[in-house]
Amino acid sequence: MSNQIKSYKLSPQLKAEIGCSQKNSSPKPSFKIEWSKIPFKAIAISAVAIALCLGGYIGIKKTYERIAYNRNQKALQAQKDYEARLATIKDEVAKKNLSGPDYVLLSQNYLEQGDGERAEAAAELGANSDKAWRDGYVNLARIYMSINKFNEAKGAIASAVAIDPICGNCHYLAYLANQELNNSDEAKIELAKAKKFGFDMEIGG
Repeated sequence: MSNQIKSYKLSPQLKAEIGCSQKNSSPKPSFKIEWSKIPFKAIAISAVAIALCLGGYIGIKKTYERIAYNRNQKALQAQKDYEARLATIKDEVAKKNLSGPDYVLLSQNYLEQGDGERAEAAAELGANSDKAWRDGYVNLARIYMSINKFNEAKGAIASAVAIDPICGNCHYLAYLANQELNNSDEAKIELAKAKKFGFDMEIGG
C-alpha cells in the first residue's frame, strides 16, 4: 500500500500568522539623511577661515624667506666690496715700498687719523716684511684690536708668541683679545702669563 502525501489547505488565520512572522524577521534599515540638520553655513565659514589662515601663513613664510635671502645677498655683496676695497688700499700702501718698521709707524699714523683700513694694510705689510720680527706681529695685533677684529688679533698674537714665548706684552694682548671674545678661561691663563713675564705695552726690541 503506497503512502500518499495529502495536501492541506492553510486556514486564513495560519496564513496571517506566517506572513506576519516573515515580515518581522528581516526589517529594512532606514538611511534617510536629514539635510536640514547639516550646518552647511558653519562648515563653509570654517573652510574659508582655514584657507585664509593657511594662505596667510604661506605668504608670511615666503615673505620672510625672501627678506632673509635679500639680507644675506646684501651681506655677501658688502663683504665682497669690503675685501675688494682692502685689496685696492693694500696695493696703494704697498707702492710706498717702505721698510717693516716704517710700515709699523705708518699704520699707527693711519690709526691716529681714524683710517682703520689703511692702518690694517700698513700693519700687515709691516708684519710680513720679516716673519721673525716679533713686534711686527704685536703691532698688527694692536691694529686688529683697534678695529674690532679680535679673531685676527689672536692669530697675530699667536705668531708673536711663537717667536717669543715669554713676551709679557704678547700674553697681555692675548688676554685682552680673549676677553673681547668671551673666552674667560683662556683670558685668565694669558693674564697669569703676562703678570709672570711682565708687560708694559710698548712696541720695541
